Amino acid sequence: MGTDASYQPSGEKPVGLYSMLRPVIDGIVRQVQPLLSTSGVLALLMDEGEKEFYVSAAVYEDKITEKKMQSVRLSIEDGVIGEAFLRAEPLLVQATDSNAHFFQWLNQQVQYRHENMLAVPLRIENRSVGVLCAVNKREGGFGQTDAEVLTAVANLVALAIENSRMNDALSKEYENVIGLNQRKEQAIHHLSHEMKTPISVLSASLTLLEKRFPGKPSASWARIMDRARRNLDRLLNLQYEIGDMLRKGEF
Repeated sequence: MGTDASYQPSGEKPVGLYSMLRPVIDGIVRQVQPLLSTSGVLALLMDEGEKEFYVSAAVYEDKITEKKMQSVRLSIEDGVIGEAFLRAEPLLVQATDSNAHFFQWLNQQVQYRHENMLAVPLRIENRSVGVLCAVNKREGGFGQTDAEVLTAVANLVALAIENSRMNDALSKEYENVIGLNQRKEQAIHHLSHEMKTPISVLSASLTLLEKRFPGKPSASWARIMDRARRNLDRLLNLQYEIGDMLRKGEF
């Protein structure tokens, strides 16, 4: 049985990936209420850092309760939500009064009576990331068909979460690639700049040496000068290629 220490109403909203998903999850949750004919539906996601659930989306017939539930945080250690999460399977509770897992104090805190519940885990790659929960079936109790329908909806929510995670990962990878390209461009600019002066000096030095030869140089000197000139030309061609790359952005 939980204590009211697990109930933490707060105006703070989670930041990051899940906060961007709120409108999507809220839209899905609002379709579940008439689909299953319930008084309320909750989508709770796991806060990995705090090891507790927070409400990503909530819809209730009673708007005051809806607002209160949107700020609830529940411990993973107990409760119907935590039990469904840890079991990784749907959990039907036909009477919360007689269920040992239900947070009995929650009804008092939000001043609303949760009489029956159906909790289905949100699963991504064989791990739970949250729970989708329907409360207070209008007629009768929750059945297997309800569990199957809510599980199908939970798969849609999980797919939305996974797609957002993939998009977020791709966006970060793209930013990394942009950063790498910027650093590569800086390195190429630096290399091009550093090559200009020594190549110019070498070219001028070879030209000066050739002019200072008294007449035709010996065969051995001619071979040395020819080899030096060929290698200098290779460096010049490399410098030109780097310049073309920088102009065209081909790196």
